[in-house]
This record gives sequence, structure tokens and C-alpha cells, in this order.
Amino acid sequence: MEKIVKILCALSVFCALVTNLVPEGREKRVMRFVCSVVLLSALFRYVREPDWDTLALESARLRQREEAFLQDAERIRDELQRTVIEDECRTYILNKARQMQIDLEDVSVTAQWSMEGIWVPHRAVLTGKTEEQQKNLLSSILETELGIPRSRQEWRTDGA
Repeated sequence: MEKIVKILCALSVFCALVTNLVPEGREKRVMRFVCSVVLLSALFRYVREPDWDTLALESARLRQREEAFLQDAERIRDELQRTVIEDECRTYILNKARQMQIDLEDVSVTAQWSMEGIWVPHRAVLTGKTEEQQKNLLSSILETELGIPRSRQEWRTDGA
């Protein structure tokens, strides 16, 4: 393809120079017609006799780029799903704490890829000053409703 573009550009420049050298009038119109025929014949020659090697190479490159694009799209989709799951769990915990009148400053949830092929909440970091009884109650809810065991729940009081 690159070859035909170079040939067409060279012929276009040549035709422009020749057309500018011909005096105005009938001769110039004839020269424009001849140049148009030359350019079209060069274009049709390529269409009639394509460079199969170049076409195959470009086709292979296109398939490689398509595969890379699809892999990147899959990776991005997975990361977006992970982010959505983590954000939904964070919001759920904050809302549950608010319902229970537990003052949490921040919640961070980390999701992990499961054997079933989905993102599941794996770890939670909760920041806020809470009483032990409130902490135990919310911990049991996280354990039963989100599947985050107490061993993967980290409670912080200072925001560190």
C-alpha cells in the first residue's frame, strides 16, 4: 500500500509540473485529461494486481493489534469490575455502620479473584473510634454478609 501511495504522489507531482508548463487553452485541458488518465491507470493497476505479500503482512499485523486490544480491554474490564465491587462493599459497610450509629471515618475494601471467576471482598480496613461491642457487631456482619472473616478485618483508630 505504501508503494502505491509513493507512486501516486510522484505521478501527481509530475503531472502538476507538466500541466503548469503547457500554455492556457485547449492544450492545457487536454494535458489535464491525459494526467487524469495516467493517475487513474496507475491506481487501477494496483487494484487489479495487488501486492499479496504486503497485504498478508498488514493483515497479520492487524490481527496482532486486534488481539492486543482485546486483551487490554479484558484486563481493563476486570479491573473496573474489581473497582466496582470494592466501592459497593465500601458503601455497604459505611451505610451499615451509619444505621448502627457507628462512627467510621473511612473504610477500604480489597477484592480478590475467586475460584468461581468473580471478584469477592477479601479484606477490609475500617478507621474510626468505636466501642468494642460495636466493633464486634459490625465485624460479625462483615463476616456473615460479605464473607470477610475477622482475621482479614483491620480496625484502625488513628487513620494510619
